[in-house]
Amino acid sequence: MITNLDNPANKDTKQFLLEVSFKVFISKEYGQVTFDYLTSLTEYTKGIFFYYFENKTDLYCQMMDKYFFSRLNPRYPIHTVEIKSFNDFLKHKIRRHIETNHWFHQNGIEDNPFTIMQHLFAQAVMRYPNFKTKYKSLSDPYFKEWHNAIEIGKKNGEIPLTYDTNSTAICLDALFQSFPFQTAEMPLYNN
Repeated sequence: MITNLDNPANKDTKQFLLEVSFKVFISKEYGQVTFDYLTSLTEYTKGIFFYYFENKTDLYCQMMDKYFFSRLNPRYPIHTVEIKSFNDFLKHKIRRHIETNHWFHQNGIEDNPFTIMQHLFAQAVMRYPNFKTKYKSLSDPYFKEWHNAIEIGKKNGEIPLTYDTNSTAICLDALFQSFPFQTAEMPLYNN
């Protein structure tokens, strides 16, 4: 359900339209989203949409740039400057995941961010120009962080030396995506 669509007087109109579009695109397929539907939700005219966005694809791409290729994506690298242990890395990842869930919850979005990003990913493969290249620029640093943390964990004795770093990163990422961090008020991991 789409909630919290009121545009406060101080909010930038373009940002508001992107926010509404995000909430719509996460709940509907690309082909189901029309400017008529968006105008009915926002009470803005199509002219306002076309002032800011050339067409639906432009709106979609700008929405993806703002929300998918951002810190809201659980796959966005955390860029932790100094990781001393694998456990430290996991704490940062989990804390970030909880913050992301909290942001979604505060914005009236109750779905799991991983589910949302998977939905957007599936749509973007077909709709976003050069998506694969841009996604690679997001996922390469993300997996590099996992690799670095695993190597640190091996050096510290937290992870067995016999574990293959790449396979371990892929497995831990898949496991991490399945953690049910519901809200910031109910974290599974405190510290």
